[in-house]
Amino acid sequence: MARPIFAILFAITLTFVTATQAAVTTPLDQPLWSELTTQQRQLLAPLAKDWDATESFRRKKWVGIAQRYPSMTPEQQQRVQGQMKTWANMSPEERNVVRQKFKQLNKASPEQRATIRKEWEQYDELSEADKQQFKQHAAKKKAQKRLSSHAAPRPLTQPTQSPVKSAPAPADNTSK
Repeated sequence: MARPIFAILFAITLTFVTATQAAVTTPLDQPLWSELTTQQRQLLAPLAKDWDATESFRRKKWVGIAQRYPSMTPEQQQRVQGQMKTWANMSPEERNVVRQKFKQLNKASPEQRATIRKEWEQYDELSEADKQQFKQHAAKKKAQKRLSSHAAPRPLTQPTQSPVKSAPAPADNTSK
């Protein structure tokens, strides 16, 4: 009698564990490139070469963008396509830098973000010639900073002693 109950409990437990594992793994598993729809492949074409090697949660993000794409304005669609091409052309190191900057921006206070947004808008209003000049100036500053950080460290110096010796403190003769 104990064996049928044990077998039923085991079957229920096994079913529960299997269902739980399926529920946990299914949402994380995102389609391979060959499993995307034709429309998704067209929209996500710049990402094709790296798609199957991309982490599942990142593929999920891009699939979500592809799903929202038809409801975007033409300007938004153009922006997404441009950003996707830029992203696809970045090296893994460059992508990590961008991710770190994004995390820092999200941690910034609303005031800091407003300042950054204002500076970006000012930059965006510059002419192409001014933007190019700005980029060249920034590149020079970055190169100078890199060079100065690689400069030979200055030797530590010992504090110099004063050539004048201090006189001994006068004796206190008032306590007699």
